[in-house]
Amino acid sequence: MSSYNILFYLYLSLVLLLLLLFAFFVSVQLKIVLLYVFNFSQASNVFNQTMNFSDVSYECLFNFHLHISDYFLCISLSEFYLKSSDVLFDKIMIYVSLGLIYSQLSCWHIAEYYYLQSLSLSPRNKQINVALAILYSKLGYTEKSQYFYDAISLLDRTLD
Repeated sequence: MSSYNILFYLYLSLVLLLLLLFAFFVSVQLKIVLLYVFNFSQASNVFNQTMNFSDVSYECLFNFHLHISDYFLCISLSEFYLKSSDVLFDKIMIYVSLGLIYSQLSCWHIAEYYYLQSLSLSPRNKQINVALAILYSKLGYTEKSQYFYDAISLLDRTLD
């Protein structure tokens, strides 16, 4: 009888130890979540006070998220900056960036849309023509890719 009591108390102490260990890890995770929420609220307050989203901050954030292959944040950041910027050069840069991201995600038709948007704003841009030629080559549209390769050679001749 006493051996059963010892086993029961041993079982209770083991369960209590496991519950304490579990409570420790839950409290650590809860602390981390609360710190993230606090940091996010402070960052949003600072952003709302300054409302300053510069080209440099966009490029730094975009390159950081592109480097770690976080394409969703790159797309979100680019769309946000596209809505907040009225500068033509910035829009061309953002459209090219969005085309690049969607190309890397193999969403070829969406990439084509953004490259064509940038091409409509800057038809003599060699980088955009090259991107479209490569895109159409990957899609197997030989006539369209040849058209853009011809446009690139024409741009090269006019620039010389």
